[in-house]
Amino acid sequence: MIRFRRLRLSGQSLFMKIFVSFLSIILLFALFNAFTFAFFTKNVQREIIDTNRQLLADSSERFGTQFARVQTMLHNLYVDKDVAGFARQLRRAQGLDVNYLQAVDALKAIRKEAYNPLFYLEAIVIHYESGSLTLDQEGSSSAEDLFGRAYASGEYPLSFWNGLASSANAFRFLPAARYNSSDELPGGGELLPLSFKEQGSDYRVIALIDIEKARNEFFGEAAARSVAIVNGDGTVLYRSPDAARETPLPALDGDSGYKLKDGFYYFWEKDGNGLRYVTSVPYESIAVQVRKLSWVLLLVAALSIAIGLAASYAFSNRLQRPVKHILSAMTNPGHARPGKSKIKEFDLIERNIRRLMAEKDAVENEMKRQSSILTTYGYMNKLKSIHTDINEWKDFLETGESYTVVLYELRFRSAALAAAGISADRAARAIREHVQLICSETFPDSHTFQMEKHQILSVIKGKNRDGLADMLRRLKDVLDRESGYCLVTAAASSRFEHTSQFNHAYTQVLAMTRQALLIEETQIIWGSGRPFVPPVLDPARRKELETALEAGRAEAAMPMLIEFLEKLHEQEASIEHFRHFADDIVGRITDSLRQKRIDDQALWPLKPITRQLGECCSLEEYKDAFQRLLWHAAELYCSMPEEEEEADDPIVSRFLQLLESRYAEELSLDYLADRLNMSSSYLSAYIKEKTGTNYSEHLNNIRMRRAQELLVGTSTSIADIGRQVGYQNITSFNRMFKKWTGVSPSEYRRRHAPMEKSGA
Repeated sequence: MIRFRRLRLSGQSLFMKIFVSFLSIILLFALFNAFTFAFFTKNVQREIIDTNRQLLADSSERFGTQFARVQTMLHNLYVDKDVAGFARQLRRAQGLDVNYLQAVDALKAIRKEAYNPLFYLEAIVIHYESGSLTLDQEGSSSAEDLFGRAYASGEYPLSFWNGLASSANAFRFLPAARYNSSDELPGGGELLPLSFKEQGSDYRVIALIDIEKARNEFFGEAAARSVAIVNGDGTVLYRSPDAARETPLPALDGDSGYKLKDGFYYFWEKDGNGLRYVTSVPYESIAVQVRKLSWVLLLVAALSIAIGLAASYAFSNRLQRPVKHILSAMTNPGHARPGKSKIKEFDLIERNIRRLMAEKDAVENEMKRQSSILTTYGYMNKLKSIHTDINEWKDFLETGESYTVVLYELRFRSAALAAAGISADRAARAIREHVQLICSETFPDSHTFQMEKHQILSVIKGKNRDGLADMLRRLKDVLDRESGYCLVTAAASSRFEHTSQFNHAYTQVLAMTRQALLIEETQIIWGSGRPFVPPVLDPARRKELETALEAGRAEAAMPMLIEFLEKLHEQEASIEHFRHFADDIVGRITDSLRQKRIDDQALWPLKPITRQLGECCSLEEYKDAFQRLLWHAAELYCSMPEEEEEADDPIVSRFLQLLESRYAEELSLDYLADRLNMSSSYLSAYIKEKTGTNYSEHLNNIRMRRAQELLVGTSTSIADIGRQVGYQNITSFNRMFKKWTGVSPSEYRRRHAPMEKSGA
């Protein structure tokens, strides 16, 4: 017992190692907590300030929009034919000669706007200076009665309005004032006058805005902040009734900003009317928020460390006890068992430890004997079909010699084979026989397998690679004679020491074959060269291509593609790059035709051309296939009915523009419908009717195309690419990408990522 107690306290004991590991984790989290706390206390105040600025910007935008609506309404009312006509009568006629029925029509126009809840108005007043007559939503009265009783205010008596001259700026915001209670204005209230009068006119339209109601709507009734509205000349139009109302506002420099003065943070924002909206928050309220959150974080950190220490000690001790019993059973097999462990699994281990030790040597011997086959069995299941004697494969596995792998990638020319009446399987078998014959002449112990219809593999045993280059050159001379039917790329791996590395060897040569160039001869690849990023067809050229096709002018689109193909060829782009470019062009043309409501049956003639592009073996074959593709696409554009060729629908154009600019955001149909001033259900049906494709398919098409570009052109992680194109969940991104393209993002990148130039 003393021995195990000393072992427990030793620095090498299980207890101490587990306990120290837990302490290290706790220390790491404590340091992280300290760093987070320091960062938080430094930046939280800035975050609170930025939040207040953003809230003010949003509120000022709503206030500015509201004032603009009221101004528009006042102008429309001012130029109303009944309002203006009644003013002309008052100027020309006197007494009974005035047609007061026209005033009734003017009252209707006033009531239509005054009772609109969106304007937050208490009254709309039209003051006719000729005849000293006024109209409001309640009726007509003399100017003395309306400004002296109905809407009486010490700041704005009748004499004020009579003496208020119009200026070039017909709209005028006046400071808010307290109005007395009356039948028309029960309880009174603080109202902000906004008047409109054109220069030289003898009548004025006045809107009395319930500024308190508007403030509560745009800033919130429970907003613990002082709100002020300041005119362009510095006049305070309104200031909320709070403790800070008597404190003078500081100088407001610039259209927006903030400053700390006299214990208050002042935030201001300017709208399109030249008005500044100012809010003030006591500095102490921000500091209190920071202190509260700081104490909470400190308390949580302290409790976490204390609980972590206690749990670490208890858990380490509990793991140590059954391990001590197991060690006792191993070091003293004949010693009596001290009793069952409270952990069922440890008790089971202890009961069977003697039996396991007795069988240990036998198991080790059996595992050594089976090691060679077991280590390669997993990869053997991946080989779909090996057209050879399985005993030959077993002979290779059982040898312990080093080896080199040569993979032959076959690219068949289907048209030539069909013309000669030869099947691809027959051609592959013939090539395999040539490879096996020439390879066995130089390396008698070599093995050649048929992996796939388009893949042949040779395994060359031994460390001597001197004859490998000569053998491949002889094989190239033979295969080049058949280049009219099939082109071959041969990739030789580095030397490997054990059959368990066969998976890595095959992966290496498979990647090397993708470096093959677009040339009509057998290619031999020995290793990797410098990275190569192919050029990209810029958006302007893509637009020119679509425009030429839509006009039915394939002859105008073809030179652009020929120029780009020749550029790829000059820069020694790989076959994979050519195929990726062909897939991209075919996909864009097909999507464009589908958006023009060309059905899939009409697109059927493009299918064989697409297959031909996938089998092209030379630059001229690509040019010929693209010429056929563009000719058929232009013919489909020209075959569209005239009603389909009309100018772009502005709603569809705006819809697609929003998708293109905001595809990375969490776009919803409701958001798009709101931006287009339509209902979501109507927008969905409209887009489907006009383009033949629904909203989600448009969005996913844009996202998937952008994801393909990022996967090929950047080294950004797949998770980050998913977030950049609008998917916060990597699983959703992987599922949608595979549904859209048929392969996973990682497989797509492996197939199409920029290859390294080969060296022969």
